[in-house]
Amino acid sequence: MENYKKIFATLTLTLSLNLPLYAMTSPDEAREGAVSHTRYYLSDDMLSSTSPQHLITSSNFQDYLSLAKKDDKIAQYQVGTCFESGQGTSRNLQKAVKWYRLSAENGDLLGQCALARCYEEGIGIARDLPEALKWYTAAVEQGDIAANYNLGTCKFKIACTHSNENGEVGELVLESFSYILKAAKAGVVEAEYRVGEMIIEGHHIKIMRQRSKVPGWFLRAAEKGHVKAQCELAKCFHTGFDGMQNPRKVNFEKAVEWYEKSEKGGSADAKLNLAVLRFKGQGTERNIPKAIGSFKELAEQGNPYAQYNLSLCYKKGEGVEKNKEKASELYLAAKKQGLHLPSKWGFNKKPSFMFKRLRCYNRLLTPIND
Repeated sequence: MENYKKIFATLTLTLSLNLPLYAMTSPDEAREGAVSHTRYYLSDDMLSSTSPQHLITSSNFQDYLSLAKKDDKIAQYQVGTCFESGQGTSRNLQKAVKWYRLSAENGDLLGQCALARCYEEGIGIARDLPEALKWYTAAVEQGDIAANYNLGTCKFKIACTHSNENGEVGELVLESFSYILKAAKAGVVEAEYRVGEMIIEGHHIKIMRQRSKVPGWFLRAAEKGHVKAQCELAKCFHTGFDGMQNPRKVNFEKAVEWYEKSEKGGSADAKLNLAVLRFKGQGTERNIPKAIGSFKELAEQGNPYAQYNLSLCYKKGEGVEKNKEKASELYLAAKKQGLHLPSKWGFNKKPSFMFKRLRCYNRLLTPIND
């Protein structure tokens, strides 16, 4: 009867918190199941949710707490998540760390990753990247492929805090990339996106040599619904990027397709770039009112690219009534945010729209009247 109660309590909390279902299996099975788990943290919406399917009663929590006190490492991890999310009990990040630590020290890889994350992000405890590295490494040593992404990301953060004596930073960056790449090859979506991003950012010449693989990595993540990857893939089609800028590889239709998917996911970059294409009728029917609407929405949110583009529209009277004062106001607002703009923009015979590009480039100007 006691075992049935344990299984029922585990199932109830797991389904309610949307935690990995393998957490209700045996410890060995839990470790095997965790290999396919991408990140070990509670999402913001889960932490703040009050919807019925996320609510944990104090009774459920007490069942788990009872098991955790008997040194059940899986229950200890789950109790930690309850204290972190504040469900079934009052939120207490210090207690969350306490239970994650007990779970981690007992060898549960989810507990190890949760504790590592707390150290990495300074949740309920002072930020300590070397300590985070220690616990991510412990999870990786148990065969958790996904934890390679966390380990690589943590190593990269450490690299960013080092001085570049004797090429130390370069070696740390390469090491971090190797771990993230391992997770990406195993299908961890966040790692797939990050590999493409790291190659684009060009932190090391050996990583930059893989630039031709960037669209492929973004495609893998984009097809799994990764919003940022969808936008970056669209940028590749938009600019003809296949390792370098290749005008023959430009595909506006594909760019529109992926921008639209990313925009639905909330990407401001996708909304901006899609507005430029809609204004010009590239890859889609020309729709100036919709493009202007997007520029206005983003400009009100403080997006400097949208402010600049909208200033051009007011200057030329394209899609809006000509208004030089409004144009000047928006131009100055964009410039105030540090956006590099043409100094004689008001006298240009052919003012140019600006849109967000891949990170290896600062910007791209495209003539408004093409």
